[in-house]
Parts: sequence; structure tokens; C-alpha cells
Amino acid sequence: MEAFRKKLPGLLPSQKEERLAKKQFQQSFEAVLLPTRSSTGWYIDPGRLLEVLLYKYHFLCDGPKLRLWGDGREIGGRHSVLVSISIANHELQLRGLSYHDPKEVYPLLICYESDSRDNLEENLTKPNFLEDWLSTLACEVYLCGDHMFLQNVIGGEGELSPTSAEGWNLYSVTKKEEKSDVAKSGLRTDVEYKFDRPLPNNLFPSIPLSHVIFCVLHGTVRIVEKLLNLEIENAISEGNKLEQTNSCLSKEDLIQNLEVNVNKRQVRQGNFRVLFDKTGKPEPVSLNKDSALAIISPPPVAKEATYPHVLANVVPSRKVVCNLPPGVKRFLQLPEMLTEFDVVQMIWQSFYEMVQILRSDPEPILQPGKPEGSLLVDDYICGYNGSQIEKYTFHAERFYQLFICRYTWKNLTPYMCKLIDYAPMFMKQLDIPLSRFQAEGGEHANYLHNCYYFQHTTRHGGGCKSDPIVSLFSNMWKRLCHDIKHGDNLESSQAFEEYVMKHTAAYCIQRNWRGLMLRRKLNPAKFVKNPVNFQDKITNVRLVADLDILPQKRPPKLLTGCLSAVTFVLAGSVPKHNNKRYTQADIVRLVCSNGGKVRKNIPGQTKGRSTKKFVILYNGSTSKSSKMPGVIRQAVRRRYPVVTYDYLFDTLEKNNNLKLSVSDYEVDLTGIRKKFPLNLALTSNILVENVIS
Repeated sequence: MEAFRKKLPGLLPSQKEERLAKKQFQQSFEAVLLPTRSSTGWYIDPGRLLEVLLYKYHFLCDGPKLRLWGDGREIGGRHSVLVSISIANHELQLRGLSYHDPKEVYPLLICYESDSRDNLEENLTKPNFLEDWLSTLACEVYLCGDHMFLQNVIGGEGELSPTSAEGWNLYSVTKKEEKSDVAKSGLRTDVEYKFDRPLPNNLFPSIPLSHVIFCVLHGTVRIVEKLLNLEIENAISEGNKLEQTNSCLSKEDLIQNLEVNVNKRQVRQGNFRVLFDKTGKPEPVSLNKDSALAIISPPPVAKEATYPHVLANVVPSRKVVCNLPPGVKRFLQLPEMLTEFDVVQMIWQSFYEMVQILRSDPEPILQPGKPEGSLLVDDYICGYNGSQIEKYTFHAERFYQLFICRYTWKNLTPYMCKLIDYAPMFMKQLDIPLSRFQAEGGEHANYLHNCYYFQHTTRHGGGCKSDPIVSLFSNMWKRLCHDIKHGDNLESSQAFEEYVMKHTAAYCIQRNWRGLMLRRKLNPAKFVKNPVNFQDKITNVRLVADLDILPQKRPPKLLTGCLSAVTFVLAGSVPKHNNKRYTQADIVRLVCSNGGKVRKNIPGQTKGRSTKKFVILYNGSTSKSSKMPGVIRQAVRRRYPVVTYDYLFDTLEKNNNLKLSVSDYEVDLTGIRKKFPLNLALTSNILVENVIS
């Protein structure tokens, strides 16, 4: 570059001009978006970001409809969480813009660690910047993501777990037995469900439950995996029966037929295999989005021989009887006699039709009398039409009834219930298609962030020394400025430049205001403007420290209770004490009432993990490290003390300020110490003394 500057003087900007432009860009980024450090990452001001987006999307008539999306991911080889917003208005479709373009996904928060409840609370509630902003918005906001992210955001610890008795349904309190409930007509889709689940631990109470949308893409993958796993189990059972009848077919032949049918669709480049563990049980099948869609898609026309059904020559063709009410059979248009393969084929076909409708974005219908090519949303009818909703309801009902007949209601997964029960309700109530709430744009944004991370940071030889997360926000700001300044609306571009100039000027004034006030408060007679020796510098420091405008240190927070400032991690069951049974919930209440804290697990071993000290309570001892819980192995690696529950009971029964010796309560970790040789006794005493003192 320097050689070009010398050969072509005046054509390229000088180094001074380049440095000045970079400085102005950095000042505008910090002044407008206000990047702030969170517990394990960074976030920007969501209100400022929305103001900037309104300059880019100046054509929004009725205000923006925001999609708040989040998910766990990996960036730079580390677990992280991305929380972003995007626009879901119909105006984007009329102007040919994509809702899943990664450049249309705007991050609000990027932090390290997984999307667990603890990590989300640390970064979203301290401070509660996002909920404070959402509570002041007058526009519609939709929360979307996969099931794990949604259950950690709107629920507490395990409150909405899919394996719990009542937590499998995000929207209403229902028991597992209610999966088999139908209306008086015998149809599942006629049952009316409500969005009435109480969520006292919701991190975003400003977003109504009817605006919490599940991801169709994640649901499709999980359901296809479940269907394959069920048929693999049936194929093994069928093969065992054939072997007993001295048939020429075996379970290995049926599994091989399944693998051949799947590989013809080029799943995993034709290397799909059903794996088995040491005991001979099949391992669960894991798929990605493309593989799942390839498996459930029907073959092209006139190529049925080349691409047979996935379960051809796997499911037998013997006749079965579906014990369904006559009204349900007429509604589903079922023939009198069906084979097992016919039932399975109808299940897969109905599911494919459901996915195709949900993943489609219906074209807006121009109202009569409106001009062709209009860009006004009021001139169109948007959303799903009646025929699409009726078709989806039919296939959802057929999928449910035939699935119950073949696999029983106990194999219904939470994602299946969402597609059967709540997807038709969303299609009727919302004028926005569910395809706009998929995670496709966020997944692509993750790929772009990884590319930018490895090219523009110090990782693997990059030249920039700024924080990687701040660099991602800065890159987003650069794209926003370019899109707005080179947009099709001159007034919006000029207004945006004035907006940036005003905020930059205010930011510079506020940044320099503190120094100005310091200089005015100092006594000119005593203050040395240009200290030349060490004594003058000490005098200036003392004068500055005596000023009233400097913030005073907060008084130390007084902790009460014999377990104050101690964080415990519970492992295993709680033993009896004085012939009294205790559960882990009792221990949690006991510790919290005496000033202590209980954490579910130990934070990850990453850069942004907590610096707290933990005491591990464990009931039992073993010499085999393979039988030891994972939290114990992590505690040994990180030199956390592992003691019995007697340590807690004795601390509570004796003097509050009594420091008990950890060596008297240590758990026998002989086997795991050999695998991870550490001086655990010494480190345990040091840690507990630091924690309790």
C-alpha cells in the first residue's frame, strides 16, 4: 500500500487521513451502539440499534415487528451464546429481501459459555438491559429458538424439561397422559388449547406466551430422528421373530436394507450407518437439516425405482386393523384394509406435507382494485389462506392418529405435540408465516462470525488486538453504515449522518467532561500544572483524591449466616442424619437460609468462567474413576474440595464461626487421584479456608 501511495500521490488517502477515518469510525461505533461488558461477553444498547435499523428500513409503515432469536453455538472453538434481533415485516418480502439472510441478523448479546439457565441469567439480568428495553416497546416482539433455549429463558431450573411430568408443553400445564386426549368428534385437532402456563421465572415477561414461537427446522430434524429410531427398533424386533421361524431374512438384512435406502439419497455422502453399542443396542441416529429433509422427501416423478421409500423392504406388508372411530376414518379418508407399510408411508407423507406448509412463505395476495406492483402492505392479504390451514389440519390429524396406532401415544415427543396442537393455532392467529421464525438465518450468521473471527482477530495470526466479540459488533456497525449511506433513500441517509454526528459529539463531550470538572475543582494555588518531579506528582494525586466529585468506594457488603460467601455443589443422594431423611431440595433450603448458595454444576473451563470457590458435597466413595460422577472429576481437575454431607451438618450444629478441618471430611478419591495426580488434601484446605473466612 505504501508503494502505491508513493507512485500515485493524491490518488490514495495518506496515512494520517486513514488513521483519522479509523478513529472517527471507532468513535461513532462506541457513541451510537455503546458496547458494554457483560458477565462473560459483550452487549450493545438495543434501543440505539433499533433506531439505526429504522433508518435502514425506512419503508416500514406500521412500525417494526421484531424477531428476538437466541441459541448456543461455537465460535473460535469455544461455546458461546448469540441473542439477536431481526425484522419480520411483510415489507421485506414485497421488496425482495430475505428473512434468513445472515446480514439481516443483528446481534444484541454475544457471550461465552453454553445457553444454560445460569449463564443466561448472568448475562441478561445483571444488568437487566434487554427486559427493561422490551417493557418500553410499543411494537410486536416474537421470541424464537430451539426448545433448549426457550425452556432456559422462560422457565427455571428443569421446570420445562421435556422429560418432566408437566414440562414437555411450553404453553400450558398438561400432564403426559393428556397426549392421548381427543375432542368429542374423536379428532385431536379439535381440542382447544390455551397459552396459560404460569412462568414466574421468565427472563422476558414483557413478551406474551402467544408470541413464543418454536423453530420448525429444529422440530423437523428431531422428529425425523425419532421416526428412524422407532423403525430401527421395530426392524430388530421383526428380525428376531423371523429368525425364530427359520426365515431367510434376519435383523441384519433389514438394517442393511434401511441403510441402502438412506444412502441412495446421499445422506452423509452415502456413508450412513446404524451403529450399535457393546451390548448390541442401536445407538440413537443423529441428523442435520439437509439429511432430515432428504430422508422424508418423496422421490421425484418417474424415479421411484432409483429412490425407493426409506422403509421399503424394511417394514412388512402384512395387513393391520386400525381401531379408529368411523367418523375419524371418514375424515382421514382411510381404506378398509391397510398394511403396515401403508400406515408408515402415510405417516411419513403427512409429516412431509406438514413441514412443506410450515417452511413455505405464502405470497401476498393483491386485493381487488389495488394497483399492480404496489409496495404497500395494506394492499395485500398476507399470511396463510384457508385452504393451506385446512390441508395442514388434515395431515396433522392423520399423522397423529396413525402414529398412535403404530407407536402408541407414549412415543409422542414435545416437538410432535407442538406441530399437531399449536402450529394450527399460530397459523390462524398470526399473519406472519412460521417459516420466518426458523433458525436458518442465525445458523448462517454463526458461520459468518466464525469466518470473521479467524480472519480479523489475533487467533491464528490475525493482526487486530481488539476483543473478538467487540470486533463482531464493529463489523456489523460497518455494514449498517454502508447499507444506509448507499441506500435508495437520500433523506434517510442524510438524517442518519446527522444522527451519528450528534451522538458522536455528545459522546466526546461526556468522555472529556470528567477531566474538565477535575481541572476546575482543583485549587490553582496548590495544583502543579506540569509536575517535573516525583513530589509534585504525589501532591497532585492527593489533591485529586480529596475531591468530592470522585466516586467513593462502596462499603463492603455484610454477609450474615454461618455459610455466608460459600457456594456448594451437590452430587449424589443425601444420606440420613440423626435418623432423618433429607432431599437435595431440603439441603438447598438449609444452605440458603444460613447465607450460603447452591449451584447446579461447576462452570465451564473457559476464559469467561466464574472465579468463585466451590465446595462439593458427595455421599459415597469408590476406587473406580469410571463410576464417579462427572462433577467430581471436574472438581479434582480444578482443585475444589470434595467432602461428605457431614461437613455441612456439623458446621450448622456447632459454632457459627467455627472453621472445621476439611481433612476430617474428605471423600476417598483413590482411583480418580491416580488418573489426575494432584495434592488434593493441601489444595482443599487452602480453598475452604479462603471460602469460609
